[in-house]
Amino acid sequence: MGAPGRLKPQLQFRLRPDIVVKSLGAASRAFQILLFILIARFQGAQVFGRFIYLYTLGLLAVTLADLGVNAVSARRAAAGGESLGRIAGAGLAFKLFSCAPVMMLLWVGLGGRGAAHPDLALLAVLLLGHWCRNLFEFFCALLASLRNSSLEAVLKFIIQAGLLAFGAWVLLRGGTLREIAWVLAAGYAFGGLLGWGIVRFHLDRVVVAFGESFAKMVRPESAALAATTMALASMMKIDAVLLPVLGRSAQEVGWYSASERIVAAAGILPCILMMAGFPAFSELPRRRAEEFYPLWRAWAGRLAVAGGITALALIFLKSRLVSLLYGPSFLPAGFSLSVLSLGLLFAFPNAILLGVLIAGGGAARGARAAAAGLGANALMDFLLIPSFGYIGAAWAAVAGQMTLFAFGRAFLESSARPGPAAHLAAAGRRGQAGGGSMPPGAKVLFISLSAGSDAFRKKVEHLADFWDVTAVIPAANGARAAESKVRYIPLKPVSFGNSRFVWLPGLAKVIRRQRPDWIHLDEEPLSLAAYQAGREASRLAIPLVFFSWQNIYQQYDFPYAWVESRVHQSAQGAIAGTQEAREVLERKNFLKPVAVIPQFGVDPESFRPGLERPRRLELEIGDEVLIGYAGRLAPEKGLLLLLEAFARLPESCRLLFLGDGPLRPELARRIAADAKLRARVRLHGRVPAGEAASWIQSLDILVLPSVSLPGWKERFGQALVEAMACGVPVVSSSSAEMGRLVGEGGMVFQEKDLGNLYRCLKLLAENPGHRKRLGEMGRERVLKFYTHQRIAEATRRFYEKLARVCARA
Repeated sequence: MGAPGRLKPQLQFRLRPDIVVKSLGAASRAFQILLFILIARFQGAQVFGRFIYLYTLGLLAVTLADLGVNAVSARRAAAGGESLGRIAGAGLAFKLFSCAPVMMLLWVGLGGRGAAHPDLALLAVLLLGHWCRNLFEFFCALLASLRNSSLEAVLKFIIQAGLLAFGAWVLLRGGTLREIAWVLAAGYAFGGLLGWGIVRFHLDRVVVAFGESFAKMVRPESAALAATTMALASMMKIDAVLLPVLGRSAQEVGWYSASERIVAAAGILPCILMMAGFPAFSELPRRRAEEFYPLWRAWAGRLAVAGGITALALIFLKSRLVSLLYGPSFLPAGFSLSVLSLGLLFAFPNAILLGVLIAGGGAARGARAAAAGLGANALMDFLLIPSFGYIGAAWAAVAGQMTLFAFGRAFLESSARPGPAAHLAAAGRRGQAGGGSMPPGAKVLFISLSAGSDAFRKKVEHLADFWDVTAVIPAANGARAAESKVRYIPLKPVSFGNSRFVWLPGLAKVIRRQRPDWIHLDEEPLSLAAYQAGREASRLAIPLVFFSWQNIYQQYDFPYAWVESRVHQSAQGAIAGTQEAREVLERKNFLKPVAVIPQFGVDPESFRPGLERPRRLELEIGDEVLIGYAGRLAPEKGLLLLLEAFARLPESCRLLFLGDGPLRPELARRIAADAKLRARVRLHGRVPAGEAASWIQSLDILVLPSVSLPGWKERFGQALVEAMACGVPVVSSSSAEMGRLVGEGGMVFQEKDLGNLYRCLKLLAENPGHRKRLGEMGRERVLKFYTHQRIAEATRRFYEKLARVCARA
């Protein structure tokens, strides 16, 4: 349940008288659209196209000269903090000093290009009408900021209805375009005077003092709001201007504008619906910013569906509509109407998108979204109009709406949603703890592509002692036990020919459905699955931690470098398997918190000192010293060095290789070539995971002689930890982190040093007491640092540290 007074995603339909009046103001746009339809019907496509070109040119000129003063003034007045009279005076003065010179320059410029006198005279009247309309809209904006938007709506309704009535009367009497232009100018002049009188009645004084007052208004946010207004106005009108500029006929302008008017009329529907039925949309400036994102998520999809249904209706009825409204001569407009109707899929959600974004304090983002839409529209106009004419202009308009939707949606989701700190605070409330710690009830989602191992299962089971854990695992790893504390969600991975490029279909849906407090990505930040998790974590503001074994600094090519950088940006922290891996992250400028924790530990109940050692009977080994290696048989493991060192040991020693790999044939060849080795060395092969403990328990010494090669280092040495847990003394090379891992629980020799390795083996082979002491110390070290429970506890401590860092941020 949300707090009292907060917006719920499921809004209730409520009709209120004041909101109904506001909807009438929004519907008054239909009167102007109907007047233009009458002009087209009475004058024909050729004349209507010429009229629309001049009308749009003048409108854009006045709008650009205005610098969005209407929107800026309303925003500043609604915010308070300074006299509304000074705001009104400054804005009015700006209009008087800026619009008139720009209109004159446009008129002179067209005359200099050799335009006919009738067009210049018509343009002059239209420019005057636009100027009056601009003043009228300015006072309407001030009325809205006076919290008297009902009066603003009534004023708009009266003026637009009057324009339609007088314009229709002039047309029925056979009036010219210039007379229609004079009707528009006179009607808007009357509306401007009426609006000024109403505003003057509500104000103590109006100070016409352009300068410092207006300079205070144009702050960064107000400038962005003005830019948004201008970009939107230009995007809706630019096609009608560029069609003749790019060599198309006035008739095509008329056809396009006729279809655009029908689509504009349909676009009024979502405004009326939201204004009348859902007061939340009409009261955005008075709502809290965190309420905007749920509002958008709740209704954007529905508006898109409504737009799609309206588009289908327009496409199906296009010929009848065009013929009914404009007459048979406008039937070619049906083609552009079909294309423009597709834009309603995006135009309906766009009707609230920028309003929600700007109301939430995202004016600059709104300006960028509007500018992107305008840029896409203009670019597509230049590409398509020369070849496809007015049909290309229609496609360009759709591209502009799509771009506006894409950018606006992305900006809204990144600005209006809560950040990680707010997310943690919500988790704290659920767990009855503060937002600066990980509460016991916190939800953690584990994502692993290597979750088939028993070690992974036991680690997450221990973490489930602290939190509510869900694990996403590959479907091939099968279902988990029903009594498990962890919920397992199997997904079928899709590989693109590379172990890094593995995609988990459905992962985004799982994250959105689970809405965890943390995402633990138990994978390197190079895979597509990591990118999926990072993308959703960013979208939903969920803190994310990833794991990395990378202990060699390497700059990857595209796309790995791009994926890695995106995951680094999305994460709040990382877990490095070793200290070297941590240093690599720092070299890659990952400056967020990093903990050094191995990915997996061992189960001390499964890997424990064995007394019976049954595998020795199977191998027919009695009191001989059994030295073993467990792992992959590969050159980088230093196995040829081990074989050479072993050959120098007394004949009472035996050597056992557990595992398989590309080096097996070479080892077999060398063993077969030496009679002494044939009797003392055995290549057993790979052993099942469930039998690994019994084989290691049967050893007297375990050796891991790995060597560092260009592009490869031993990451951790899991076999060392397992042997130490079994009380078996270990001998390890100094490669990578293995020296730190072994510590006092074994012996470490310099990698690639044959003599040093031989001396370590000889010392342990000849001293059973020393082997016992090292074995005991090794198990103590494992119990202290490397069991699954210790790994889980270290992970929990790191998460709690991150939670405090995020809360402070």
